[in-house]
Amino acid sequence: MLPEPIVVELRDAKGAPLVGAHIAWMVEAGAADVVEPSSNVTDGNGAASESWSLDATTGTHSILVTADGGAPVRVTAIADPGPPSSVQPLPIVTYDGSGQAVRPDFVRLPVSWAGYPLRLVATPYPGGDANYENP
Repeated sequence: MLPEPIVVELRDAKGAPLVGAHIAWMVEAGAADVVEPSSNVTDGNGAASESWSLDATTGTHSILVTADGGAPVRVTAIADPGPPSSVQPLPIVTYDGSGQAVRPDFVRLPVSWAGYPLRLVATPYPGGDANYENP
């Protein structure tokens, strides 16, 4: 199962959401991927979403998404066979310059923010000194 659902958003030529549009999700021929459910209707924001489970095949997987007789749009995901063969430490930059941190976590930024949506955040904690801890 992919960690996030696949979301499509339909809008008319003026940018208003298309509510109640039928969406069909179809796995490309030959794949054993699963999208659940296989069709649905856009909500009040013009959005519809599906969960996508990839089969055991590595490489590129595709589904076709079609809205009420429109042209299909191909959505792809890449299945990685496993962890990398070489793991490298990630240098952590802290405001105090120690590079020592505690409680690392990932944050997904709102789409309205510029840049890559996933960020790594951590709290500085040099030598276990709580006086530097500043999230």
